[in-house]
Amino acid sequence: MQDIIRNILWSCCDALINIINGLMEGLIDGVLPFSMFEVDFVDQAYNFFIAVMILYLPLKVVYEIIYAMILDDEPVDHGKKIRGVIFCFMLAIGVQMLTPSINTVAVNATSMLASNVNTDSADSGGLSSQMVASALSGFGGMNLSTSQRLVQRRSENLNYNGDEGSSFSITERDSENVYVYEFSELMAMIGLAIYVVLFFCISVQIASRSLTLIIYYVITPIVCTSLTRQNPQPFTIWKNTVFSVYAINFIQILTLQLSGTIVTEIGKIESVSGIVLIYVQAILYFAILVMILGIPPFIQGLLGGYGAGVMESVRMMSTGIRATRTFSGGALIGAGAVIGSGGTLLSAAGSGLSNIGDTM
Repeated sequence: MQDIIRNILWSCCDALINIINGLMEGLIDGVLPFSMFEVDFVDQAYNFFIAVMILYLPLKVVYEIIYAMILDDEPVDHGKKIRGVIFCFMLAIGVQMLTPSINTVAVNATSMLASNVNTDSADSGGLSSQMVASALSGFGGMNLSTSQRLVQRRSENLNYNGDEGSSFSITERDSENVYVYEFSELMAMIGLAIYVVLFFCISVQIASRSLTLIIYYVITPIVCTSLTRQNPQPFTIWKNTVFSVYAINFIQILTLQLSGTIVTEIGKIESVSGIVLIYVQAILYFAILVMILGIPPFIQGLLGGYGAGVMESVRMMSTGIRATRTFSGGALIGAGAVIGSGGTLLSAAGSGLSNIGDTM
């Protein structure tokens, strides 16, 4: 009877492990490599904006010179204007030629980190295997080396000792009739479920940033026209935003990998026990979740870019709703909240473009 109950509980854990592996495989092989830089429509859109740049740039330079002569006390630096025009054309053409290759290199670096094999232990696999092992150890209370062996034996469908012709079984016992994989199935399920949510949210964030990167790429020629100004703020915003997209993806995967080690250390806490230990572990586990999902806004603000991702937009929607409720009254509270949240989301999605347009 005990073996039957254990098999039923393990089937739930096994399903969650399959979801984690599937999400990780989808992230590495599907989401990260996904690119539209070589799609004909994107290429045509880029060429269209180059044509717009060619028509717009002379008019812009003439306007800036006339404006400076009439309203500005400082003399016009014609050399800077000429250098800005030349660099504008060079950058617009160079970005179109080099971006696909640069994107491939950045994606490969992030994928390599996510699929990295932990050489410190022969029983560890890629990031998903490490996260599963850490969940069984940190949440389920299993010995770390045993959890790593479980993950390996499960993938190889072998018994605990790895004997040829054997098969994996969660109810396997040792010579003393004790389970070789002893852990709390319920706590392990909770930990694996948290990882499922975490992997899904990170995949959505990375996919959102990758799609937004196409917009930043297409508008590059228009952004480059700001190089004729003394302070090319639109170009600076564009440059920082594009760099932050790749930096956030890389650092978020790195943080996810680090969280596996943190979970294992949380499972070793001995300063408290009983219900207090459960409270402490729960707080720390959810702190890891908040930390990983909170990295994008921090990196974005650090680099000075725009568009931290889906969770940042959700945060801004919540801020808009609270602000609307504060300044609205009576029957207008509900309607105002909807309008405020929608407007905030649109503002978050188009903040980069609006700032560029206002500056130029």
